[in-house]
Amino acid sequence: LGINTLGKKMGKVLDENYSSLQELRNSNLKELVRIEGISDLTANYILEGINDHPIIDRLLENGVEIAFKKRRVKTPKKGNSSGLDAFFSNGTSETTFEDSEQAKQKVYVTGKIPGMTKKLVQQFIEDKGFDWSASISGKLSYLVIGEKAGGAKVDKAKKIGVEILTWDEFIQRVES
Repeated sequence: LGINTLGKKMGKVLDENYSSLQELRNSNLKELVRIEGISDLTANYILEGINDHPIIDRLLENGVEIAFKKRRVKTPKKGNSSGLDAFFSNGTSETTFEDSEQAKQKVYVTGKIPGMTKKLVQQFIEDKGFDWSASISGKLSYLVIGEKAGGAKVDKAKKIGVEILTWDEFIQRVES
């Protein structure tokens, strides 16, 4: 949201509790502090930031509706952009995967992916519309294995019937 002192984690908390930016703007201190993880101080930061943010004002004044709870994937744009799209764009457009199969699929990565940090791998997976998983469980869709992948993790995934892919196989699947 671009509000000082609020990070990605708080953004997810707000996403889980509000369906739109306008709904969040209409909230008050009392409502916000009822949410687990939001103190009086944090609630004040949220309210001040959300109600005194020129870019958010401009978006809402121009009829842009900002809704939460949608998985979005950035894809390269084709052609020239105009209007608000050109103003706020960086050469990409967003596709909503809220109801797609990808939005329901969880991915766990084990081992080293050459040339990428774990954070970059996670960002790539989430940008493609998948959920990042911190553990191997029956809810997992894919175990993606990199270099020096843990044998116990692979064994556990096999045992519970999780599909196992190399990084290259995973890339081919999401790019096709």
